[in-house]
Amino acid sequence: MFIALLKKEILGNLYNQRYVITLVLLTLLIGISAWTLERAQETYLEQYAEALEGNKAEAEAAGKVWQFMSVGATTEKEPGDLSILGRGLEGEMTRALSYSGWNEVEVGTVKTFTPLFRMYAVPDFIYIINIIGSLLALLFVYDAVCGEKENGTLRLKLTYPLPRDYILLAKWAAGVLSLCLPLGLACLGLGVYLFFLPGFEVTLDHAIRFALVFLVSVLYLSAFFTLGLLVSCLTHRATTALMICLFLWILLVLTIPNLMPMVARALKPIPSEGKIAIEKQHKAREVEEWAGNTIRAEIHDMDEYHETVARLVAKALEGINQFRRNRVQEQMSLAMNLSRVSPAACYQFAASDLLKTGIGSFSRFQRYVAWYRQLFNQAKDHIIRRARDRAAGAGWWGGQDMASEDFALIPAFKPLGVSFADSLSGALFDIGIIITYNIILFLAAYTAFLRYDAK
Repeated sequence: MFIALLKKEILGNLYNQRYVITLVLLTLLIGISAWTLERAQETYLEQYAEALEGNKAEAEAAGKVWQFMSVGATTEKEPGDLSILGRGLEGEMTRALSYSGWNEVEVGTVKTFTPLFRMYAVPDFIYIINIIGSLLALLFVYDAVCGEKENGTLRLKLTYPLPRDYILLAKWAAGVLSLCLPLGLACLGLGVYLFFLPGFEVTLDHAIRFALVFLVSVLYLSAFFTLGLLVSCLTHRATTALMICLFLWILLVLTIPNLMPMVARALKPIPSEGKIAIEKQHKAREVEEWAGNTIRAEIHDMDEYHETVARLVAKALEGINQFRRNRVQEQMSLAMNLSRVSPAACYQFAASDLLKTGIGSFSRFQRYVAWYRQLFNQAKDHIIRRARDRAAGAGWWGGQDMASEDFALIPAFKPLGVSFADSLSGALFDIGIIITYNIILFLAAYTAFLRYDAK
């Protein structure tokens, strides 16, 4: 009996005009998004290759050691291949980073084709499922119960010897399975497109990550479908259910994920860049004065003295930088936890982590940037020692020519890739929350439907 009811519900969904619109719209949007972002990815890779050549030429143009200490080295991360599906924080991780002998790390701007592109959200796969998919899921189900009450079919169904839980479970299962079809077809087409895309190598790791993103997308759409089913079980008019569903969509998808970071900013403020810069100036002046009063008499070589002071200043400034990074991390964690009230935020966190463009990948990248700074400083000190040996008291070491062996000492900037285990562990918590939302909403819809007045 349940199987027959399930088939009837599925066939009713397939012949529904809204279902056809959902199928066509998802397939079309995901296809256009993939084509657009693939073209953008080509441009990002070309810019990356050109930047590598330009950075190398700029470093080699520093003929003297002192010039290299001033110019330093400019590096950047190679664009991630899976950012075609979800940009996430990829733009933040592919900025140019400038390391020099005297200054702190300078971070370039986010790369875009024109400044106009920064005004709009990137319509990638995650964006389409998060915004468009959730809305379509609600519009697909808002009248599943109250609509049948209005046209009298629900009352007719209840005259048959069918348990109410069978009717509700059939509606839910048929709806979720029906949503899986357009999403599955769109993802299959996207996978085939990427497989035959020149220059894009589909690996087993890519396939597993994409499959998990598909499953998380199904859970996410299922949560909004179940929410719409709950609203339909709590109302008696389709127009009322539609208005409530639209309000909940605006609240959960558009409002909460964008509002919570502002709340976190108010609860855990971060010192401004200007305040941090002033504090650094004061700290550097304090260290220099302390060094002049304590260790100046012990170090007779001026070069050695200035290098010692520079290391002490750098250590003090690093403490300030670490304080600010900790405050940023605290604010970011608070914003994420507050945003998890919405399944939309959970989906975005989980999917971007699986695609290596999420918060976890960004945090690992920041740690690598700080670690590379230490490697660069070690190479810089080695270059200075070699320059001193070549000068041998005959002149200033900074006036020595940079040798090819000196350039070879500069470490390559190669951030470690995020393993699948790390990505999965970062996404599991948000996936668990989405599953919890599904269970709670279904139990609420089940309870409401058992008490629903079909008259």
